[in-house]
Amino acid sequence: MKDKNPNENNGTQTNKSVDSNEKKLISFRVDEEALDAFDAQFENRSEAIREFVKSVAYGGESSTELEAELADVEDELETVENRIESVKAELAHLEDERDNLRQRRRLIREKLDDVQETEAEVEDKIQEAVEFLEYRGTEPENKYHEIAAISDMEVDEVAEEVRERAGDSL
Repeated sequence: MKDKNPNENNGTQTNKSVDSNEKKLISFRVDEEALDAFDAQFENRSEAIREFVKSVAYGGESSTELEAELADVEDELETVENRIESVKAELAHLEDERDNLRQRRRLIREKLDDVQETEAEVEDKIQEAVEFLEYRGTEPENKYHEIAAISDMEVDEVAEEVRERAGDSL
């Protein structure tokens, strides 16, 4: 028998093994590309799922939209707070003006009371003068001239006194 070269048989088997390994390698490379494609597809789907969940969770708005809306609301809030401060300042000014008007009203009422009191005193003096003149028997046409003279003198004195009182109260 012929001696067989072990390499000859092995060569055929080795060739078959190499072909098989190459096919496996090619198959592995194909599987790796498919796996990479799947990973990319999964990442895309994963990102799409994240965006969908965010949109559902936040009412369809993204964080960028919410941040813009927040900035708008903060601007409006600042505007309203500034307006409130402005109105408070105006209110304080109006309250001061009200207090000043109340004080002036009080002073005017006091002066009015003094004037009315003085007028009543003058009326009393005129009445006394009329009674005195009637007692003296002065003629009616002369009576009014004398009353007027007494009244003028009394009114001047009383007016001076009212002016002094008003000056003291201011």
